[in-house]
Amino acid sequence: MLFTRWPVDMQHENEKRNKIIRLLDGMRYALRLLEYNQQSLYNACLLIKKNKPDLIPALSHCWQIIDMTHRIREMSQAIPTLSNDNRCLKTFLSNTKSAENFRHYIQHLRTELLHSKHGKFPVFGSLSWVDNTDNRKCHIAIMGSQLNGIKHFGLTSNRQDKRFVGRVELSLGNEPYNFDLAYETILKFQKFIMPYLDKRSGLHKTEKEDIVIFTHQI
Repeated sequence: MLFTRWPVDMQHENEKRNKIIRLLDGMRYALRLLEYNQQSLYNACLLIKKNKPDLIPALSHCWQIIDMTHRIREMSQAIPTLSNDNRCLKTFLSNTKSAENFRHYIQHLRTELLHSKHGKFPVFGSLSWVDNTDNRKCHIAIMGSQLNGIKHFGLTSNRQDKRFVGRVELSLGNEPYNFDLAYETILKFQKFIMPYLDKRSGLHKTEKEDIVIFTHQI
């Protein structure tokens, strides 16, 4: 009886494992950065009064969250062992599509500002949030130059229940980005994707969490 020995491409396997480890690192920190900004966003909105400095922290949190969501979307589609037909991945990508639209707009702002259709809303969007004492009331930050035709949009509401869908929303024209709904989607995906990458990385827990601080003095 003849036996055939098939060579194992260890280099290819190691490269694939290394890629998964780097994706695990990237996903972990992107999720933590997103969580940090998400937890600070609503309180930052509550601090907005009538001057521009109060607005900047909240606006910064908004765009950081959108950018991190985009990064998570990109990394999730780069996992070599995860099929594009995976149900969890497809649901996540579908429910966070607005992040891609917002990110595309801000990434190509130079071009977008030349389009007449984008001259109808503030350059960095309309920011609105629910009142912390009356959940049937929302506030809208009127920011930027008040040119003719510019419209500001408030929180999306459920008319039947007479309540707002989320606490904070950023709108580019008629397209809203609801931060609470988007974060719920991300948390659901996190429960799937982190164990998935964790299992395939082959790392021990200490290897994943350790942060080494190196101090250099001149």
